Amino acid sequence: MRAFCASTLYLILYKKAELEINTPSLAYGYCSSNWLEVGMLNKVCFILMTAIMMACGSSEAKKSSSSTSGSGCDSKLKGNWKFGQAPYGCAVSASISQPLEAQYSELTYRDSQKGKTEDQRFVLTMHDFIVEYAKDYFKRREPSASETNINSWVRLVLATAHQESYWTQYRYGNDNVFRMFKGDGNHGHGMMQIDDRSHKKFIESNKVYDINPHMVYALDMLYDLRKKSIKKPCSGKTDFDSVNRSAYSAYNGGPGSRCRWLKGGKWARNDQGFLEKYNGKTWEKTLVTTSN
Repeated sequence: MRAFCASTLYLILYKKAELEINTPSLAYGYCSSNWLEVGMLNKVCFILMTAIMMACGSSEAKKSSSSTSGSGCDSKLKGNWKFGQAPYGCAVSASISQPLEAQYSELTYRDSQKGKTEDQRFVLTMHDFIVEYAKDYFKRREPSASETNINSWVRLVLATAHQESYWTQYRYGNDNVFRMFKGDGNHGHGMMQIDDRSHKKFIESNKVYDINPHMVYALDMLYDLRKKSIKKPCSGKTDFDSVNRSAYSAYNGGPGSRCRWLKGGKWARNDQGFLEKYNGKTWEKTLVTTSN
């Protein structure tokens, strides 16, 4: 059921975004619960999302009265470097949080239910969401791509999201306040850690809070960096694993850091952390436990 919920959630979001394409890149469309401001497409999307969340056993949304700014963190919530619980959780304004709470209940970690069951539920649901999103994205960019290439890309996305945030986007604290993950001194936003110093326009649009445009924006960057790493490999290393390591180094440190994983230096520790997750696939331990 969890896999079905995640896959169906993803399909509705992505198909809607597809209908809103206005640029060569994928659209940043998302569902909205404000019936006074949205068109018929958003209304249909919201009805479907509500039905799915009810069928999947989602809880009622808790409303937050807090707000957040690009450089601050309201109602700051500590955490652990575990899936769904990365520090820090920052409250967002009610106008932003209310539709997100309803739409992404299944992708939100709940501290009040912290433990083996919640950990397994979250990892399984988020894993299915990321895998489906990454696969469909890549197939649209490269329709004739081999399964080996597609699987390599999916592994890159899973490991990147793991290294950047432990798959943390949304989180409820024990106070039932809905929060979004911020890292790197509040500069990195959400699961894919989109930085407000380099992507100010996107951050200020508030689309960064919605995991659908958030993922599209991040995957656009990661995909382009991977393509550049294939065309100009570091030290002639053209195998997918080396290309993916170059793509992550550039994603984390900027285009000029593409070969950082070979050269070392202060921030090479991030590349080592990525490699450990890329090779170890630590999420599989939870998935295996869940399936038994």
